[in-house]
Amino acid sequence: MFVKTKKITILAAVILIFAGIGYFWWLSGTPEYSVFQIRKAVETNDLELGLKYIDVDSVLENFWVKEIENMFLTGRTEELVELNAIFGLQIAEITKPAVEEQIRQGIKNWFLAPAEKEPSGQVITSAVFLGQETGKIEVVKQNNTAYIERPDGVKVIFTKKEGERHWVVSEIEGLVNLLKI
Repeated sequence: MFVKTKKITILAAVILIFAGIGYFWWLSGTPEYSVFQIRKAVETNDLELGLKYIDVDSVLENFWVKEIENMFLTGRTEELVELNAIFGLQIAEITKPAVEEQIRQGIKNWFLAPAEKEPSGQVITSAVFLGQETGKIEVVKQNNTAYIERPDGVKVIFTKKEGERHWVVSEIEGLVNLLKI
């Protein structure tokens, strides 16, 4: 009787261990887990962990395409729009490397301790970055993307990292507003 109870206990423990491992494996492939890891990286000043979950190159590319180029395509008349586009895009291209470096450093500053930040580095908390002071952060999934909509209108967009299980921030709509923090 004792041997049978012991075998059942061991079997139950093994099943629970495998269930836990399976649950963690599933959880680590969700955008919510990536949000948790970003929050952890900000709070522990872990630059390496933070950059694992933010695709800076993709964020910068989307920034240029969606924010900077579109900025110069607005105006009062068609001629003004065309002139703005010509001059504005040329200026943007000339300044692109310097602006990209500033944005890269701004993103790195999110994960650095105050003493390690660049002199102009802003102080950011996970609540500020993710736009949620308290409570659960709502991640909305749509097909192959997920996003967090911050109260100020900034949208943090996640995509699944190609060839990996985890999700990364690939775009931040309103990045200019976030970098001013």
